[in-house]
Amino acid sequence: MAQTAKEVRTCAGELRMSGMDKPKKRVEGYALMWGVRYSVGWFDEIIQEGALNAANMSDVRILFNHDPNMIIGRTASGTAEVRLDNKGLFFSAEIPDSPFGQNLIASLERGDITQASWAFDINTNGDKWVYDQEKQRDVRT
Repeated sequence: MAQTAKEVRTCAGELRMSGMDKPKKRVEGYALMWGVRYSVGWFDEIIQEGALNAANMSDVRILFNHDPNMIIGRTASGTAEVRLDNKGLFFSAEIPDSPFGQNLIASLERGDITQASWAFDINTNGDKWVYDQEKQRDVRT
């Protein structure tokens, strides 16, 4: 199976902080939503429901800016969860009680951070490309 290098996508979807009245606050939202057409520079992309059904999500790390040194939570340690639902890929992570965590909370509260992103490798036999004549753009599904 042919593989590509890691790809990163930003989603303008829902991102929020929860647990404001609890000792441990969480950041949660959707890393991606099914059927939404995203612009990825020179092409658009649509993630179909079911695209991640075979994905290994046993040890997912929720990172800030994809930096492995800035871990917000991890499914293997129980500080994060990810799940597929009828809307997309939902994630929730316990914000660490650390200087980094406090900075993250402040940025979320101020509205400085409003989007989530996700990174993936894809079996290139599993994607489909078409050309949208109306928008004059390639579309990857």
